[in-house]
Amino acid sequence: MRRLDSDLPLSPVIAAATNYCNNAEPYDNASLYMVGAILVYKKFTPSSLVQKVVIKILDKITATLDAYINSHEYPGKQPMVCSQFVAQCYEDAGAQYKLNFKGNLLTKKAAGDSLLDQAISIAGNDKKRYAKTPLVPGSKITVEPSETAEQLCEELQEAFSQTKATLKAVSISSELVEAIHRFSQVNSLFVSGETLLSNKFHEDATSSLQLLKENENMFIFPGDLLLHCTNLKDVGTIN
Repeated sequence: MRRLDSDLPLSPVIAAATNYCNNAEPYDNASLYMVGAILVYKKFTPSSLVQKVVIKILDKITATLDAYINSHEYPGKQPMVCSQFVAQCYEDAGAQYKLNFKGNLLTKKAAGDSLLDQAISIAGNDKKRYAKTPLVPGSKITVEPSETAEQLCEELQEAFSQTKATLKAVSISSELVEAIHRFSQVNSLFVSGETLLSNKFHEDATSSLQLLKENENMFIFPGDLLLHCTNLKDVGTIN
């Protein structure tokens, strides 16, 4: 267990957490959302088999967020994972509570480009093919309803075990570029509370992809709280 390395009372942090819970923040499929974010931002080389599973995961997340928008639930709210939730509650409690991170899992040095960087490059080199094509709520993104988040994660693990990822830069498929683009669009709509991208982006996919790139620093993962937070201290171990 880790706690803030000061004697500040935790009541403001608890109040922030209570407020999020009372306002029904969207946590459905939060674990899958975290997996999707790691896959998009992390620097690694996916095999063709891994890419196919990544596309399914991103489309599952996109369809879920799209459904929220279409049903007018949770407008303008961020689907936070547990570690993001912790960091956000501390930040909401006041400047003296804000958690400080020195590096994080996403910025850890590695060779090559992230999937998002590759998608931005590919879309930028072929703007005619990767047009804006605004995503409208209820646009019927195709997913396999029988596959749960847990099953998709297991499928991803199996795909990684069957192939060996390297750190060399590699070209990703056009299908994966489009899946990342769809995810970037619906994520922007969901967080902003808007329903159309027509006035938000330019005439090609690189703008929405770039916006996702600019939001990279907002993702905090459990390993960051454990390894990269400079103002937390260990207070015990849960057996």
